[in-house]
Parts: sequence; C-alpha cells; structure tokens
Amino acid sequence: MLLKRIVHVAVGIAVAALNCSGTGNASISVHVLDASSGNALSHVWVTLSVPKGTENASRLTELIHKTDSEGLVEFVLREPIPDHFGVLLGSDLVLCSNIVFPTEQVTKTGIIGNNTCDPPRFKYNESPKPGELVVFARHLNLWQRILREL
Repeated sequence: MLLKRIVHVAVGIAVAALNCSGTGNASISVHVLDASSGNALSHVWVTLSVPKGTENASRLTELIHKTDSEGLVEFVLREPIPDHFGVLLGSDLVLCSNIVFPTEQVTKTGIIGNNTCDPPRFKYNESPKPGELVVFARHLNLWQRILREL
C-alpha cells in the first residue's frame, strides 16, 4: 500500500515537471498588493483567464492559485499562449488595476497595473521584472460584502 502511494506521488511529480517545462511555456508571476498601504495581500485566490471570444478561452479558466505570504503567485501558461489574459481576485477583494493584460508585454518586460482605487494613497516605485505582473486591490468593507450577497 505504501509503495503504491509512493509510486503515485512520483508519477504525479514527473507529470507536473513535464507539463511545466518546455520551450513553449510562459511563466507569469502575479504580485498582489494592498492599494492603500502597498503591503502584500497574502493567501488571496487569484484566477488567470482568457477573455471571451478567443479560441482557447476555456483553456485557462482553471488556473486558480493562492498567493504566498509575500503576495506572489506563479502561473505557467502552456501552448498555445494567449495574446491577452485576465486577472480576477477572491470574492472579498476589489481589483484596483486593469483586468486584462497583454501576455507578450508581461513576459518580456513585466507590467505594473494602475492603482485606480480612490484615493490611491500608495505609489509603487519599483520596476517590474520580465514575467511579473503587479496588481493592486483592496478589501471590501462590511456594507459592500452585504450588498454583494443580495
């Protein structure tokens, strides 16, 4: 029984390694920051999706991961790489940045999303790294959460 479980784990790791390696893959790191303070938003669900109307729209809807303690989450996009992708956050957050981003620009130079929360009290001064996307968000207040549920 133990040997069977070890074999299953080893096969799973091998398959994951094969799926994440290769020249046709693109790695995108999303950094989620609080729009007011600039602090990392840890343990937040982030979804990468392709906008409707593209031939591979259903391919990326399952890319859902949680940010780590530094507000970072990494996604691997496999072939065919979409021209654009969307970012969605967990239900208790409001995204204060663009929703759709060009894949090629993110992978080549990185992008810092606009901080559109009112008022934007924090300005991100670092330069993005290739493959990095920095987005800003804020938590919903109690009334916004109540209204969202109605």
